[in-house]
Amino acid sequence: MELFRKVVEEFEKSFNPSPEEEVYCFFVPGRVEVFGKHTDYAGGHSILFAMDRGFFCVSRINDLKKIRIKEIDPTYGERVFPVSDKLEPPIGDW
Repeated sequence: MELFRKVVEEFEKSFNPSPEEEVYCFFVPGRVEVFGKHTDYAGGHSILFAMDRGFFCVSRINDLKKIRIKEIDPTYGERVFPVSDKLEPPIGDW
């Protein structure tokens, strides 16, 4: 839970949500695939399991028509891109 606290603190520091705003928190577990890599897409079988490693995401809705993504690791910095019907990913260092 220490990582979760860090993520929430960084979110509050970076995005300064008001107490009235809804904030959404997610944990996406990693998974280990023992057998059947890519066969599940075609209806085949896979043997896999979730694990306690993964990533946390904290988000809120804004009306800026932009998505801002910030990693707590300063190596990656912040990314901002517009929300539109046609979303073309920029070529970058990620």
